[in-house]
Formats: sequence, C-alpha cells, structure tokens
Amino acid sequence: MASVRIGIVRSLRGNMALVESAKRGACENCSENGLCFGAGKDTPDKILARNPIGAVTGNVVEVRLAEGAMLKASFFVYLFPLLGMIAGAFLASPLAGPLGVESDTASLLGAVGGFALAMLVSMLYDRVSRGKSLYQPEICAIRTGADVCMLPAGSEKTEEEPPRT
Repeated sequence: MASVRIGIVRSLRGNMALVESAKRGACENCSENGLCFGAGKDTPDKILARNPIGAVTGNVVEVRLAEGAMLKASFFVYLFPLLGMIAGAFLASPLAGPLGVESDTASLLGAVGGFALAMLVSMLYDRVSRGKSLYQPEICAIRTGADVCMLPAGSEKTEEEPPRT
C-alpha cells in the first residue's frame, strides 16, 4: 500500500511541484508546537513532488509515496547509525589490551567511530539515492468537482487501487 496525501499545488519548478498539505494527525496532539523545523502544527507541510501529469498551480492533487520508502529511509536515518555505534563498541572492546587502553575507553572510541562510519554510509546512500523515484513523492491524480470534497485537504489515506488520472 502506498501512502497518499491530498494537497494544493502552490508553485511549479520545472517538472516538480511544491504541494502544501495539512499536517498529519500526529501533529494535532503534539505539545511541542513550533519545534519541528521551526514550523508549528498549524503550518502546512510542504512537499516537493514529481509532476508527471502536468498539475498546475491551484490544483488539488493526490501525492503518493512508494510503499516501503519511508521505512527504508527511516532505517538509514535512525537505526543504521545506532547499529553502527553498538557494533563499533563491541568490536573495539577486545582491542583495549593491544592498544594499551582500558576496555571502557576502547568501547567508547569504537562507539564513536562506528557511529561516524554509519553516518558516512547513510550520507553516501542519501546522495546516491536522492534522484531515485523510490524516495520522491509523485503527483498521481488531480481532484476535481465532487472528488475534491471526498477528503478534506491534507488528509491521508491508504490506497491499493491504481492511480486515477
């Protein structure tokens, strides 16, 4: 299942469109208003999406992100560096004796090194995958007439049927 959000095209940049969409449900109950990249919970999300169907400024559109893209991206941003840090600590601990340092010191240095290496790999993966369509949201439909009223602007749904054009 792909994640679909409804929003309004605010501007065009070549074959890309800047779409504004209402914040998701999790933002509504958040007490940390304003801490997310300087935007409050009343500030709409801005999504830079591919525009293969030629939506124009002011169109109400469906923006789709491929299945599994968020999970894969979250792994490289959050979990991979943590795993690198843990692996670095475990791998460096046996080197304490030959290096002439205490085990805790070696583990700490290994954790820092493992974290740094994992972050470097994550950044390289980001650069390689940046232009790939898997991680790029795409406008899949323009909503018109009564279809616009079916979902409030910015709402999210999960859909299994193919995109409407």
